[in-house]
Amino acid sequence: QCCAGPNTIQCCSLCDPQKWIFQGSEYDPTFSLLYARKDGCIGSYVKLQDPKFIIPWRYKNRKTSAISWKIIHQCGTQVKDAESETIVVNVERDTNLVKWIQMAKQHAKIYQDADLVEALLLLIHQALGSYGLPRGATSADADASLYRQMKKQGHNFMMLGQVKIGLCRHKALLFKILCDAVDLECALVTGYSTGGRHQWNLITLADKESYIIDPTSPHFTWTKQGSLRTKAYRVSADTSFGHGGLTMKMNGIL
Repeated sequence: QCCAGPNTIQCCSLCDPQKWIFQGSEYDPTFSLLYARKDGCIGSYVKLQDPKFIIPWRYKNRKTSAISWKIIHQCGTQVKDAESETIVVNVERDTNLVKWIQMAKQHAKIYQDADLVEALLLLIHQALGSYGLPRGATSADADASLYRQMKKQGHNFMMLGQVKIGLCRHKALLFKILCDAVDLECALVTGYSTGGRHQWNLITLADKESYIIDPTSPHFTWTKQGSLRTKAYRVSADTSFGHGGLTMKMNGIL
């Protein structure tokens, strides 16, 4: 669904959803469709090299519980709040994203393995703000910032690199992109934490040990299988990530 509504003629002239053209740029549907098929997860076996894709929204029918995925492009007065946001990854147009990828590659010349992970996490916080950190920005701050940015630009397609205060969906996605750029084995995981729907990462180091990496919540980073902290992460409403998600990794699913 692209630019639905009466006040979108100028915006729609740049869009052709059938050809995956939005705002004048052509996008690769492969990652968007994979993201939907895997319920918001991208396995470590998938490498986001020079990525150009759009993150679809997950909808659950309240009556039937059926899950569907959609890309919604809204313009002008249709953008009513931060929930309207659609994340766009485009290395051809997003100069900030290109800069962060280049910085990650520079870090990879200095650091390796766990030290490189820590350097990338610091880069994430520098790039996407302090949400999730002690005395950092709140979710209300992030929502307000996103809404202001969308209203200013006139539509809801937010380039990942342009987000000023990133939430878990921004930070985990950027971490996956940066890890892929420097050949770190990393998965993007969507599930549940103690606060509700959440996104984080799963990293596997040279010693083949896998760890939860949460760019939003440093306290839980470096959690590994067997730790009580894994109970805070669930791949479904009923399945603990510590006893399900790490097993999924071991079985080659993530």
